[in-house]
Amino acid sequence: MKRKVKRLLAMFLTFIMVFSMGTVFVSAAEEGTGKSTETAGKPELSKKTADSVVLKTKDGYVYGIQENGSKWKWAEDKQYDKTAKTVSFTGLKAETEYVFAGKTKDAETVQDTDTLKVKTEAAAVQTETPKTEEPPKAENTDNNGEINKPQGGDLNTEQTKPEETNKTDTETNIPPSVGETTGSAEGTQDIDKDTTKDTLTDNAGEPKADEPKVDEPKVDEPKVDEPKVDEPKADEPKVDEPKKDESKADDSNKDESKGEEQKTNSSENKVNDANGLKGSNNANDTLQKATKPNPPVVDKVTDTSVVLKPSSDADKYTYSYKLVLKDNKAKATELINDKGEFTGLTPDTDYLAYIMVKGDSNASPSYADSEWSDAAEVHTLKAAAEKPEAAPKLAEKTDTTIKLDTSTANLEYGVYLDGGNISWNNTGEFKGLTAGKEYEFVTRVKFDKDKQMESPVSDSLKVTTKKAAAAAPEAPVCIGRTENSITLRAVNGQEFAMLENGTPGKWQDSEVFSGLKANTRYSFVTRVKYNPDEAMESKVSSSASGKTIIAFEGSSVTGIEVNGVYDKNTVVNMAANGNGTDNQNPEGQDTRWVPESWKWGSSAKGTWNKSPYTAKLTLNKAGKMELQVVFRLEEYTEKGWTAMTAEKKTITVPFSVKEQYTITASAGSNGKISPSGSVKVMEGNDATFTITPNKGYQISQVTVDGKAVTVKNSKYTFEDVSANHKISVTFKKLTKTVPKTGDTMNMAGYLMLAVLSAGAVFTVLLSAKRKKTNNR
Repeated sequence: MKRKVKRLLAMFLTFIMVFSMGTVFVSAAEEGTGKSTETAGKPELSKKTADSVVLKTKDGYVYGIQENGSKWKWAEDKQYDKTAKTVSFTGLKAETEYVFAGKTKDAETVQDTDTLKVKTEAAAVQTETPKTEEPPKAENTDNNGEINKPQGGDLNTEQTKPEETNKTDTETNIPPSVGETTGSAEGTQDIDKDTTKDTLTDNAGEPKADEPKVDEPKVDEPKVDEPKVDEPKADEPKVDEPKKDESKADDSNKDESKGEEQKTNSSENKVNDANGLKGSNNANDTLQKATKPNPPVVDKVTDTSVVLKPSSDADKYTYSYKLVLKDNKAKATELINDKGEFTGLTPDTDYLAYIMVKGDSNASPSYADSEWSDAAEVHTLKAAAEKPEAAPKLAEKTDTTIKLDTSTANLEYGVYLDGGNISWNNTGEFKGLTAGKEYEFVTRVKFDKDKQMESPVSDSLKVTTKKAAAAAPEAPVCIGRTENSITLRAVNGQEFAMLENGTPGKWQDSEVFSGLKANTRYSFVTRVKYNPDEAMESKVSSSASGKTIIAFEGSSVTGIEVNGVYDKNTVVNMAANGNGTDNQNPEGQDTRWVPESWKWGSSAKGTWNKSPYTAKLTLNKAGKMELQVVFRLEEYTEKGWTAMTAEKKTITVPFSVKEQYTITASAGSNGKISPSGSVKVMEGNDATFTITPNKGYQISQVTVDGKAVTVKNSKYTFEDVSANHKISVTFKKLTKTVPKTGDTMNMAGYLMLAVLSAGAVFTVLLSAKRKKTNNR
């Protein structure tokens, strides 16, 4: 019973699990279906070739291609075809996957759901472009009957119109709005006809470079609904009915044009006449072709455009122009228009240019289209180099010259002239400029104007030339001097310098020059202040000299020693010597120090009016003394030696006149004092005594002149002794103290306990020994 219950429970749980999983799968599928709806911004493919992709566009959206895996390059206005509502991306690589995106114009980012990956077609094997003189040949077709035409051969034009259809070699390139006419039964066409409007920038209306030119279709050949090859040659595959591109916007128009091919010759001729084409009717077939013109003249060429014009008779005829890649192994695609202006070309590429006279049925006599002219070779210029990353840098400048930094290779340098033009050179140096004027400089990558487009100019650098140098002022004037400085007369707006070996040294705003050597002559100049970044260096004045005064150092006083000690009433002979007083041949601005007076103590003094500068001194006062000798400064002028300033210098000689004093030192028992007894001390000196207790004793008391004093480090000092003194010392026994261990228990108790314990142990041992003896 239990087993049955378990089985039923297991089956029930299994059923619940299966039912739940089925519900999950259904919900997941429904959710995935809901998310498969494309967003409004996701691009839609209109057409792709080996080197181009055409997308459908929506109003209010912009479209771009991803570069380097992350960066978006958005299409320019010229890539959009507003009529067909498409946008073209050309110049792509064959068999390469590209990522495209669409977004609203004001959107800042691209959503992953708004991207489309497209892989370009494989490149087709190209056939050589036939010359106009060659007889017509049937085109090679594949198994489907489609001609192997070059993929996207639009010569880098920006737009590819979606109305293109893959045509066989039996179709005539007539715009869909006009209608299509068939060629001969052998599937040939007349490529001399003008099959375009003004300028063709896509593959829809362009003659294919691999399609041969043939003669005009015969008049009496019947029209057919679809071009066929009646009897294909043995070496040529049968051309099937050309397929239509379902993505083309003009399918309905093409079907209508097929039906119009069944109209009468007269109505068809009217259509052809309206488009300047030769139809397959008798009237047009009788027209003579215009004379084959000379090759066109290249009027202008850039890296992506060419402008052609006739070599002569430009106003006499109406012309059509054709441009073909010279290298037919590349893109064998032709461009034809009536203006001679071709854009969207590949830089640095060889092209062949042709011209033909367009037929005119209204002329008298009327004439048909001429043959294409012989080819004129055209080579597009190389693309312009990139703009330099930074503006030029200034190296140096003067009032008439500016030099730029030329450390970066392969650049040329230019300056804007007053008329707005730029004057270029390779040196980066510009001379003959105007002082104090602002100039604007740029740089660009060097290029050959005959081979490459003009390089873009860098950001500009504005530089103002320096102002012209100011005129030289008058020479400076010396107004003051010391032993190590000279002061010049200050002049507002001027700066000063000292000559060093005849050349101005460092310029300074201050008129005072310090840090000079004493009794030395210096020369000085001045000039107008200037800003070296804005003006040229000012012109320098003539020089003026000045001499520093002689140093006081070297003056001296003799006859008495510095810090000498003399007994009272000693007599000394003193002499004063001033620095420079020995100058026997003085000249202007020479200086000297002359002794003027002396004094020592409070009342002893004297003066000198002339040499010799001596004096006899009696040292009759005891103590510390100073001798002071005063010197005055004199300079030599045309009037002789005269006092220069009120400044004076003094030499001070310290000395001592001393009396002796007695200090009596004594010590009690158990120690000593040193020195002891009667100690002689000169007045004003210090005396120190050292006290030493015997072993086991310490200082008890020290008295000086009967008063107890405190001593430090067992020493006592008498300072500036000026009288007799007494010092005595006593000693006492040193008291021992037991160091504390931190335990408050009485040590005697511990000792007593230890003794008792030892006695007890001894007693026990002795008793045990006795028992052992008794047992024996």
